[in-house]
Amino acid sequence: MTESYHCFPSHEEGLALHLHLRDLNPVAVADVCRAYLNPLIEWIAVKFASVDPHFRVTAVHDALMTYVQNPGTYDPKRRDLALYLRMAARWDLVNLLKRESKHHQSRVDWAVVEDEEADGNISGADDPSAQLLRAEETQRWQDFLATVVANFSEDERRVFELMLAGERHSEVFAQALGIEALQMAEQEREIKKVKDRIKKRLQRGVVGHG
Repeated sequence: MTESYHCFPSHEEGLALHLHLRDLNPVAVADVCRAYLNPLIEWIAVKFASVDPHFRVTAVHDALMTYVQNPGTYDPKRRDLALYLRMAARWDLVNLLKRESKHHQSRVDWAVVEDEEADGNISGADDPSAQLLRAEETQRWQDFLATVVANFSEDERRVFELMLAGERHSEVFAQALGIEALQMAEQEREIKKVKDRIKKRLQRGVVGHG
């Protein structure tokens, strides 16, 4: 059983935010930061209570900025965005404290972070319990995606798979929808319609919280 923390967006909300970000929605960066900043700060404060708050907050900011600047680092076929960002924040915290410890050995003990049991087991230790948790989380995420797809039409399903893969080229979406013969402007409109239906359905919460 995994731990739960305050106010993280649902699987659906996180996936919708990611798809908006990949589509270069002009407000997507602000929406992602608004949705995840405070939950991540609360989570890292609970998980690593003995670490200096400045380092914790810096790690969260670094993880969020890295993601929004390069959303392709997140694979939406593998795990929930909240879990990915927690793993990223923990990894950034480890690296931040390692760098700081080189200058202030007496002030920083980054081992307390590496030794903590945490999401994703980023320290690299081959912990069977962490492996089991990862496998369970992966299965829950796969079940979630399967439930999402079950509510889609065939056209939506094909477009959704391309969106998950990070596809950006209109001609690829047009081929998937069988609308290559249309004028480019009309292709763009049809592709946008399908994408918007998918994202709106996710925003409404197609299967409830994960």
